[in-house]
Amino acid sequence: MQWRQLPGPGRAPVRAFLRSGSYLFAASDTGSVFRSANSGDNWTRVNNGLTPRIGDKVYSLAAIGTTIFAGTAAGVFRSTNNGDGWTAASAGLPNRTVKALVVNGTMIFAGTTGAVFRSTDNEESWTATGALQTGGEVETLIVSGTAILRVKADGSQAFEPMARFDPAQNRFVSIPVDLGPDLGSSTDQVFLVLFGTGFRFRAALSAVSATIGGTDAQVLYADFAPNFVGLDQVNLRLPRSLAGRGEIDVALTVEGKVANAVKLNVK
Repeated sequence: MQWRQLPGPGRAPVRAFLRSGSYLFAASDTGSVFRSANSGDNWTRVNNGLTPRIGDKVYSLAAIGTTIFAGTAAGVFRSTNNGDGWTAASAGLPNRTVKALVVNGTMIFAGTTGAVFRSTDNEESWTATGALQTGGEVETLIVSGTAILRVKADGSQAFEPMARFDPAQNRFVSIPVDLGPDLGSSTDQVFLVLFGTGFRFRAALSAVSATIGGTDAQVLYADFAPNFVGLDQVNLRLPRSLAGRGEIDVALTVEGKVANAVKLNVK
């Protein structure tokens, strides 16, 4: 890999980058968001509707589908047109300084002073997930865990969540994985995607093995997680023999070292 210095947007420190579609976005200490259509060679300021005060900063960026979110010292803003226009989306946030944003499925989390807030409706409203014991500023959030990737016979792919938040129980509960009907060559292929650290340092892919409910699972990938700095990823093919097993253990071994156990619920 070779590095090439690029012209910085706005000639000010950049707090965050985000890739969305064919565009690269940058959050700047100038209180602005910049957009590049050529991987950073040129930048355009996209601030219409983005209204932090003079001297404020844009700290964080995140996206759900084609909707982009910006965390600023004046709250959270949302854009549905690649940054051409922004609207405020801070209802329920008592502290408007948002230094961290992270997406988990269709939920987005915001880190503020002493608390993390969650939105399940594209930031139309926010609810607190609980006070932090430190009471300090939350400057970084990361989602770690698992996901399901479904590949259909026509080649189309879709990620599916393995858990959902249950407001009545105030906790996450598992979503059973549906392997789908056996349609021969037209049967869905379903994969378990695990996230962690250190997988990339395996000597070879053959040094990574996994069992699910005691059944061997094919390891297709064990390396860095694309688009996630510092995070690694393992992809496992789910055998159809697991159908109907309910909650079972996932055991992963890398270079002879056993990873933390994970539970999987199979319909």
